[in-house]
Amino acid sequence: MISLITFKSTPAANGRGSKWFFLIFAIIGLGLTGLASYNIYKNITTPWHIVTGYVQTSEVISHTSSDRISFSPFITYNYSYLGRWYTGSYNTGVSSGDYGESQSIVNKYKTGTKIQVKVNPSNLQHSMIKQDFIFENYEWMFVLSFGAVFVVVPMVMHIFSRRKIA
Repeated sequence: MISLITFKSTPAANGRGSKWFFLIFAIIGLGLTGLASYNIYKNITTPWHIVTGYVQTSEVISHTSSDRISFSPFITYNYSYLGRWYTGSYNTGVSSGDYGESQSIVNKYKTGTKIQVKVNPSNLQHSMIKQDFIFENYEWMFVLSFGAVFVVVPMVMHIFSRRKIA
């Protein structure tokens, strides 16, 4: 016996429920993408000054929780701006269970290594190691992609919920 598959027409599938679902997720998604876009734009256009710095310490730090051990690189560096020396630190903020991943970053920034440091001229103690665009903005790139998913997935669901398979 062959049966045909059809989508039942329900209020949630074709009525106001799916429109509200799409609208709410679209608003959240557009908000997230707007927030991320603004912060990426701000990071690009903020007039940070580039100075030379030197790695002071570089080590892998372990974090222990009840169920696992994770690792992250921690780097401190010195830099001079307008004749005064400052100290900054770098921590990815992301812990990984892979020691080798953190160690590879520590190996890149060995003690005494000359580096480029971005200094915020509005707050001279606010600095960061200069890196490529993606790595400097990875948090906001994640938020941007998450926001895009919040917009695209409900849109696709809405389109396919209106189709009938005969």
